[in-house]
Amino acid sequence: MAFELHVAGGDARALSCSVVSAFCGTSVNVVPMKENSQLVFGSLPIELKCTSGLSLTMPHAIVKYMCSTSVSGKKLIPQNTLVLEEWLEWVDKTLSAAVNAVLGGDLSPTLDLSPTLQKVTSGIQKSKSYILGNTITLVDICVWSTLFPLLNAGAKNKGGCISPAVIDWFNSLSSMENFETGTQAILAGTSPESFIELACKFSAATWTPPPKLPKAGVRNILVTSALPYVNNVPHLGNIIGCVLSADVYARYCRSRDYNVIYVCGTDEYGTATETKASQEGLTPRQICDKYHKIHKEIYDWFGCQFDSFGRTSTPKQSEIAQGIFKSILERKLLFEDGMDQLYDDTAKKFLADRLVEGICPKCLYEDARGDQCDGCGSLLNPTDLLKPRSTLSGCTPRTVKTQHMFLDLPNLAEPLQKYVTETSVAGGWSNNSTVITNAWLRDGLKPRCITRDLKWGIPVPMDHLKDKVLYVWFDAPIGYVSITAAYTDAWEQWWKNPENVELIQFMGKDNVPFHTVVFPSALLGTGEAWTMMRSISTTEYLNYENSKFSKSRGVGVFGNDCQTTNIPADVWRYYLLVNRPESADTQFLWDDLAAKNNSELLANLGNFCHRTLTFLDTKLPEGLRGTVPGVTPVHVPPCDEFGAKIHPLVEEYVSVLEKQKLKDGLRIAMAISKLGNQFFQAENAAAAAAAAASPKPAAGDAKGKKATPAPVGKKAKPAADIPVDIGRLDLRVGKITKVWRHPNAESLYCEEIDIGEAKPRTVVSGLVKHIPEAEMMGRRVVVVANMKPSAMRGEISQAMVLCANNPDGTKVETVTPPDGVPEGEKISFEGYTGEPDEVLNPKKKVFEAVSVDLHVNPDCVATYKGVPFMTTKGPCKVATIAEGGIK
Repeated sequence: MAFELHVAGGDARALSCSVVSAFCGTSVNVVPMKENSQLVFGSLPIELKCTSGLSLTMPHAIVKYMCSTSVSGKKLIPQNTLVLEEWLEWVDKTLSAAVNAVLGGDLSPTLDLSPTLQKVTSGIQKSKSYILGNTITLVDICVWSTLFPLLNAGAKNKGGCISPAVIDWFNSLSSMENFETGTQAILAGTSPESFIELACKFSAATWTPPPKLPKAGVRNILVTSALPYVNNVPHLGNIIGCVLSADVYARYCRSRDYNVIYVCGTDEYGTATETKASQEGLTPRQICDKYHKIHKEIYDWFGCQFDSFGRTSTPKQSEIAQGIFKSILERKLLFEDGMDQLYDDTAKKFLADRLVEGICPKCLYEDARGDQCDGCGSLLNPTDLLKPRSTLSGCTPRTVKTQHMFLDLPNLAEPLQKYVTETSVAGGWSNNSTVITNAWLRDGLKPRCITRDLKWGIPVPMDHLKDKVLYVWFDAPIGYVSITAAYTDAWEQWWKNPENVELIQFMGKDNVPFHTVVFPSALLGTGEAWTMMRSISTTEYLNYENSKFSKSRGVGVFGNDCQTTNIPADVWRYYLLVNRPESADTQFLWDDLAAKNNSELLANLGNFCHRTLTFLDTKLPEGLRGTVPGVTPVHVPPCDEFGAKIHPLVEEYVSVLEKQKLKDGLRIAMAISKLGNQFFQAENAAAAAAAAASPKPAAGDAKGKKATPAPVGKKAKPAADIPVDIGRLDLRVGKITKVWRHPNAESLYCEEIDIGEAKPRTVVSGLVKHIPEAEMMGRRVVVVANMKPSAMRGEISQAMVLCANNPDGTKVETVTPPDGVPEGEKISFEGYTGEPDEVLNPKKKVFEAVSVDLHVNPDCVATYKGVPFMTTKGPCKVATIAEGGIK
């Protein structure tokens, strides 16, 4: 088979493809990529075109597909494909990034290749030959190709000290025929030095694609996330509240071929930064540099794909913010006035808003800040607080009058009201955004001070006030503009183009008034045609195990913590999105994270992906296996019926995503996945039924071998084609006869449950936070009796209690059988008469597959696919939860 590889000059991935081609005995024609090609998933694009018409654009898929085209190529794939995937991902994300940085001349102590290559060194030293063992694999080829510009004989070792083991391994491979053949095909008569020169240029260009600009005739969407404060590590509530949510919506826009850019960055000026710098013994600039890097690394790990991730402490930010200030001043919508400000005599400084706490004058919340009350959401001035206290010294500050500049909001009220009235309807603002904004307008706008007595900030562009800075909540939203300006000099095409650009912003609810009142008023005050926010997507609070996140108290999960759990980023993304606090506060619960991963992400979506990929790899004709063939317009009744079910869901998915209802969109996507599983299951059952109905040899199998019956007195193991449904579970009525706290886990109970056997079974349940211990004793429950016994924190659990939970996971209730049903009675389901497995095989994930169809109906009856859990006395129910899930 012949291949055509479209790739940028100097891209080491072309070298790996060429070497693989040499092993496979095929030919690769390298076609230089066009200049100014846009990035694909954070890297310059690469595309493999085959004579069959197949086109691949993912590096992993390209080299694996090439290997699959020949017997010798298949030998390059190790038996453990999971290990292969891990290595290829490491090459793409870690090794390539480090090599690109070194080649691009950006070498620093953190980019020394020695620690990066320790992974390679360990593999080689362990096997004494190649990275994964005694034979060459695709991993060796990809690592060798990536290192070629650095370790080739003609290259300068810019990466610092590299172990002799790696150098010997590299040289050994370089001398092999297939590596030489692959290299010559790429060099095409040029010297290695020429390729290395191209590689350096490629590396320098890898992360700087040409900026996207608005286009005529298409939807141009500008997506922003509230800029996270740079003074701390973001926690999960911060991440889902704005950055991750905006990323998901931007991905959706890209999938719809909208012309979209996603802009975010760190908010770096103000009191919070000065305070943090003082605490850590650093300058504000040093603290900004430190935490900007931390934020970017965390969001990169979560897979957030920004078009521009910048910062507000830049000359461009000062230029644009001061320009807006001057424009408003020229139109006489700024005025100077004296302002009472609190001064700390102990600390000998004026206190910024966030350095003052006290009692809110509106709701009497005792820990209101000087800029905002978290109790009622009101924006405040420090002098509004009752019993104010300095957070620096704890003393009661005194009031001192000082001169400041005020934004004349009363004179901007009319155009602002018109903007809010029209845009809140056209843009479909969320209810809480509308309520908060209208409350401001209804109460009457008051002049807003936009300067502060600080050092770390943008200087006020007035000679007599140059020792003051712009208030962070005046300059921070302008960061969206300046970060876009850092992305493209033609930033005004995005920000001063209201007829052709839609601005959609994501944030937590506490940021709403600054984005719907203060920032729009500032833009209106300039008299210029700015791109104003069309839609706003806000969230409530994500809490941690029924308490608030707190870095100072060590409460919660923070972005850097996630990276150390060995839980993949996509699992975190799924859990945060399915738990997104769109209309009410939600809870992060460790038990719920595990449950949703196992019973939803794995059992539903993972199962569907596995079935689909298995089908593509095993059921298609030989030449098409592992590919997605084109659609042929042939009507097949089961497929037509399936399409009829899917079509309205896809339309609903698009509808809710257009309104930034991400949680609903995910729910619909999972419903589609569930239907896909049911379709595969139904078709497999139909195929099995057809096979069973066909004539078979009476005394033996198809090969004439005598069939072996199941041993007498033992249950036969379930055949592969037996449907995975509720009939596979052994569900019984039980009664808790003893309960105690798990000695090694605060959130777990240990119970003894009578299920009609000679002695009760020991069960471990995560119900401590939902049901008091006194209410557990004597409780009648439904248990899964054929689970494989497992150790949970040192205690053996011999069954599992079924419980219902409400949609946000804050309420959990046990499934309860009717009174009078004896312990040990089996639960039945009309239409499902199969014998349960003797023991559920954990590797088969039977329970996980079945559990996605366990639900509570509107009458609080427990059901499987709408069929009630039945006993001789009636259906099993839950106390109050309607339309919840069962786990």
